[in-house]
Amino acid sequence: MLAESGGNAEADPKLTPDKDYFEKFSNFVASTPGKLKMDFMNEWRRSVGLPLQAEPGSPRSNWGMEYPLDKVIPNLVSGLPNRGPQVDGPFRDYRRAAGGAAGGTDDAAPAAGAAAGTYADIAFDSFKKGAAGIRDLHATPVQFQAGIGSKAMSWLLPAAPREDYTCVMLLAPGKKEPTRDSAYGYLLNGSAAHKAWESLAKRKDKVNAAGGIRVKGQASYLGNDSYSYPVGIVIDEVAAP
Repeated sequence: MLAESGGNAEADPKLTPDKDYFEKFSNFVASTPGKLKMDFMNEWRRSVGLPLQAEPGSPRSNWGMEYPLDKVIPNLVSGLPNRGPQVDGPFRDYRRAAGGAAGGTDDAAPAAGAAAGTYADIAFDSFKKGAAGIRDLHATPVQFQAGIGSKAMSWLLPAAPREDYTCVMLLAPGKKEPTRDSAYGYLLNGSAAHKAWESLAKRKDKVNAAGGIRVKGQASYLGNDSYSYPVGIVIDEVAAP
């Protein structure tokens, strides 16, 4: 797991919570202490050396007002660049491209995020550690051939958060799992690309044997060369061979 935890960091998030709110929120109203009565039960307790018991006191109360909405952002959002929510962007554009999927089959998902014809055709080995230009990849539109791998649990791209995306393994053509010849792919949950992947994955052995799938998406360098293929791809489209 440590080998797959690239991109982590320990740093002060530079939060600036509202001082007036927390001063009021933490102010407690003092409780009223209970009264001590020397009744029959306390006489018994004293006779055997036990401490005396008073009546229950009142509980302490404090204020529970709502946090000022206009101070949630930016006061409670991390001020670190490229870490946590980035309120100033850049933001992903999920508009569907004109023309839809090539071929028009049920196993193809229409592109979203790049206009038709703007994906650079590259080989899967272009994602391999040390490949020329790999460090310059940042949401770069690419298309390539890959095999269908299993689902993974490594959300390494800020543009593809865990709560919105499914992480999958894209295999180098001709490879079978388990293998290190693979890159991380990210599918927007419920998208056409996600549905097409799920459909093709049901017969992935047959699909991979036939050459795999055609993938279009936005490739980004992960910033960590501990991976054999240190690139993550936000997938816009998948299509059967």
